Amino acid sequence: MENKILIIDPSEHFVELVNRRLSAYGYTNYSSQRTAQEGLRQVMLEKSDLVIVATKLADADGFDTCKHIKDWAGDTIKVILLASMAEPNNSARAQIAGADEYVAKTLDCLPLITAIKKLLSPMAVSQ
Repeated sequence: MENKILIIDPSEHFVELVNRRLSAYGYTNYSSQRTAQEGLRQVMLEKSDLVIVATKLADADGFDTCKHIKDWAGDTIKVILLASMAEPNNSARAQIAGADEYVAKTLDCLPLITAIKKLLSPMAVSQ
């Protein structure tokens, strides 16, 4: 069974970039939403395996969105928070929100792909 990945990010261009990278690394079951509200609705309807959430969203705080996902699904859904700005307390906020990984949002998607592979590996799923 292929893992479902959901990207919640307001930037159409960034989502397009991530989609190309996901395809290049063999991930084909992914979708995206632009707002926290749409993303949370999709998470609850489709039960994604992994959700990638930008910390800056138009309608909500990404840290709060992560917390909602984790409160609802626990460890059954992995969450990566994507930070567009390096702020000293973001890493701690991501940990408090329950994020499984915290990655800087850059045009170099390798750190994001590395985090995805880590969280979706068979060993990570069975833990």
